[in-house]
This record gives sequence, structure tokens and C-alpha cells, in this order.
Amino acid sequence: MEIYNNKKRKPLTVYDRKTKKKLAYLENAYNISYTQQTNSVWAGSFTLPYSDFKKEYCLPFNLVEMWDIDAGGGDKYIGLFRIMPQVEQLNKDTHDSVYTLEHVLSTLMDSSIVGYQVWGGIGYENTQQVLNNILSYQNEEKWVLEECDYTNQFVYEFEDQNLLSALLSVPKMLTEDYYWEFNTQFFPWGLSLKKVSIIPVTDIRYKKNITGIRKRTDPRNICTRLYLYGKILEDGTKLNIKNLNNGLEYLDSIEGIANYGVITSIINDDRFENEQSLYDYGIALLNKLSQPSVTYELDIQTIYNAANLKIGDVVRVVTDNGIDQNLVVQEISKDDLTGAPNNGKIILGHGTVDIGVIMKSFI
Repeated sequence: MEIYNNKKRKPLTVYDRKTKKKLAYLENAYNISYTQQTNSVWAGSFTLPYSDFKKEYCLPFNLVEMWDIDAGGGDKYIGLFRIMPQVEQLNKDTHDSVYTLEHVLSTLMDSSIVGYQVWGGIGYENTQQVLNNILSYQNEEKWVLEECDYTNQFVYEFEDQNLLSALLSVPKMLTEDYYWEFNTQFFPWGLSLKKVSIIPVTDIRYKKNITGIRKRTDPRNICTRLYLYGKILEDGTKLNIKNLNNGLEYLDSIEGIANYGVITSIINDDRFENEQSLYDYGIALLNKLSQPSVTYELDIQTIYNAANLKIGDVVRVVTDNGIDQNLVVQEISKDDLTGAPNNGKIILGHGTVDIGVIMKSFI
């Protein structure tokens, strides 16, 4: 086994999917990889020699626990995954089995809300209660809600939808940046919907640490004029923001228009039934979309604290041209925990903007 920061990394452990009983340590696993992404199902993979008798434990849906090492040489828990596809590879020099892993959050796809259900709205269920309502539809209780930092009261409609899709859709209307946190070292597993902190856990000086940092600026999603529409009203019109916005159905970014001209986008989201909520959402979204998307990709070895970062952490980035901003850890990945345990990447970006609800309209 590789030595990483003078300490042995814990081997993969496989558990029975039904009983959660520990079956084996996979000491011979190699090409171990993982990818953690904000507000998404994490993924991983590993390879076993075809002759390894412990293959018999690596059955579909059995569980695999993965660990890494932090910057100080301590154990860093990555997560619990379930085994999905298996591919046997046969070539001139090797014969092995490759296993694809999905985070156990994906088990929520095994249960569904059958038929039509509506929750929320002013005076009704808030965000936390809606999440608990969704989890109540599990065929078997595998997940419980531990914490929820939000008490908003939006309207949510679900119809013939799996629970994972329903769960991940709930916070997309929030004006603040958020992330999901998982506790899978105990059963039933716990999940939490958390606000992104305003306090950075570390900082990067872009000029000083130029080696190992790649900055990407992407203008494709820029919007400087945003039209906002919610649910269809009784008179057949759509909820809009005119009453709160001097008779205008759109918001303008003055600075964005000065820099890039009028670039129009439209929000049509019938989950909004309240003018103020729609207006607040538009303000927060336009503030982020009126400038190019900027991301930083870091080699994990770039700064000492990089190996300690977690999804949802905030990092202060100070550039050589005086820009000082807080960015969120959106992705952490390693390609080979056994062969190259120190190599990996972290992607920092501007929060958790959901641009999937935007329809471009060129005027």
C-alpha cells in the first residue's frame, strides 16, 4: 500500500448492502478514484486483479467505504458508495475487474413520489418540512434529515418523480448559496442542507501561488437584463415583478450593461407564487450572471490546506490585479489514490447558481 504523508491510507472496505455488515478489506484494490461535486451525486471507481478472491464480495449494490489522508497525515473520510457497473478487462498483460461507484445518495432514486403532490407556500410547509415530506416516501428509511438552514416557504409540485430528483430540486429557488452535507458513517444515513459560510477557511494569493493554479473565465452565461415570471394566475397571466419594479417585468444590471451591453434572459418558474420571492431571487441571480463565470482549478499540492478542504468550504482568492473574492469549493477529485495519492484537483467557483432554469432570448 502507498505511503501518503508517512501514513498508510485506509484500504477500501466493502459492506453487505442489506445488513450493512463488514465483508472485507480490499487491500489489493488499485486505480482508486473519486469525484465530489457540489449538489450532485459523487462518483468513484477502483480496480481489482481478476484473481483476487475478494471479488466475490463486490456484488452490485454492495457498499464501499473510501478514505483519503488530509494535509497533516490524518484520516480523511471521503464517503460511502454503492457498487454499480463492473467491467472485466482482458489484455496482453493484465486481467482485472473495474468497479464503478455511486455515492449512496443515489439510493434515493430507488423510491418515488407516485402521482401528484404539492407542498409549501405561505402559511404551509417550509423548506425543512418539505424535505422531510420527500424523505417520508422512502421504501426503506435509509436517509434522515439532520439539519436544514432554511425555513423558506415556496410552493413545490411533484408528480411521478424519484426522491433524489425531488430532493435536489428543493433548494434551487434559494437566493443564498447552499450545499448538501452527508453523514454516512452511521445508519440511517444523515443529510443536511447548509448555507455556504461567509468566512473563508483559507486564502490563495493568485500571483504568489501561480504554479498549480488555472483560472478560467467563461462569458457564455452572461445576462444583463433578466425577465422574471412565476406561476400562471387566475386571469391567465403570469406572476411578474412589475408591482415591485416600477412597472417593469425585467431587472437590469447597470454595470453589466455598461460592460457588455443588453444581454437578455428569461426565467419561467411556476414554483414562484409570491412577487417578493420572485423579485429577491432575480436580484440574487442577476448579480451573479451579470459578469463572466470565473473558476479556479487548483492542484491539491498547491497550498498546504488544500488537502483539508471540503465541498462547500469558502476560499479567499486575491489576484495580482487587486481582485479580492470569496469562492466556494465546488469539486474535489483524485484519479489514483494508490499510484499517485498526492495528485488531485479542486475547483473553486461562484457559489451554486442554478443556470438550468434560464432560457436564452436574443433580442
